[in-house]
Amino acid sequence: MDSSHFGIHPAKLNEGSFAHHEYEEQGSAVTDRQLEKESRTREGLHKLRHDILCGIGEFAGTFMFLLCAFLGAQSAIYNRSVGEAAPVAANDNEVSELFGCTILFISLSFGMSLLVVAWAFFRITGSAFNPAVTFSLWLVGGCDLRRACGVIVAQLLGGIAAAGVAKGFTLGDFAVGNRIAQGTSYRQAFGIEMFATALLVFTVLMLAAEKSRTTFLAPVGIGMALFIGHIASVGWTGAGNFRAAYPSLTGINPARTFGPDVVNGSFASYSWLYYLGQFCGALVATLLCRLTIAELLSLSSSNANLDFSLCRHPPQEPRLPTRGGRD
Repeated sequence: MDSSHFGIHPAKLNEGSFAHHEYEEQGSAVTDRQLEKESRTREGLHKLRHDILCGIGEFAGTFMFLLCAFLGAQSAIYNRSVGEAAPVAANDNEVSELFGCTILFISLSFGMSLLVVAWAFFRITGSAFNPAVTFSLWLVGGCDLRRACGVIVAQLLGGIAAAGVAKGFTLGDFAVGNRIAQGTSYRQAFGIEMFATALLVFTVLMLAAEKSRTTFLAPVGIGMALFIGHIASVGWTGAGNFRAAYPSLTGINPARTFGPDVVNGSFASYSWLYYLGQFCGALVATLLCRLTIAELLSLSSSNANLDFSLCRHPPQEPRLPTRGGRD
């Protein structure tokens, strides 16, 4: 049928059809943009939810780890002071023996507390519990800046809460803050704190961040690294002298250093040395980890490379042949 019979010119009809198609295309483009915007919004909210949950988990884990560590350390320090005051510990040899036992007890308190709590939270938050470790994970791309900042705040708050609860639960002066031992220079204290922190952070990066067949055992190595770091440094960056009224401990963790100072309302004039040493140690560990991964794990003959290849492609278990000799 000719459209001219209805008084409609063919050119006008085609023009209306083109306009309709153009309107549909514009509507489709608007719909696509709206869907993309809604998708980005949902993704952003989902990521924010995970960041909040990660922060809550890091607060809880840091609180549990440092609470157990502070309770153990305070117990060792309080009982040492009682032993020194007793007549049986009147000579220097017996005081020295008490001091050695105190270092061991404190180191075990921190190392074993981290081992247990890190293993419990390992599949939930990654068990950083340490702003220096979080800083290093951010440097290697393990988390973005927003999550790193949120987690660090949660860890610092966890350290404050743990120190406050531990102070309320224990007897005597709350003496688990970080102080440099008498006679130790700032340069020596900085170096010890930096390398003890580097040992811990490097262990975290190599055992937990870099996946391998031994990753599930990472909390054991991390706890032992903290134990060794305390054994090596407690007597220099926190023990004071044998009869110090305020015997203190090593740091290796900004949240651990910050919490007791806030609760006691007392910051040493050299507190910056601990934080600087800890973050410098994290930086050293990150550089060493990158160098190790780039130079060693790239070699095809490296045992670590074999370990990683087996992790990605685990060997298949042999299957018994079926009847007739066919698989």
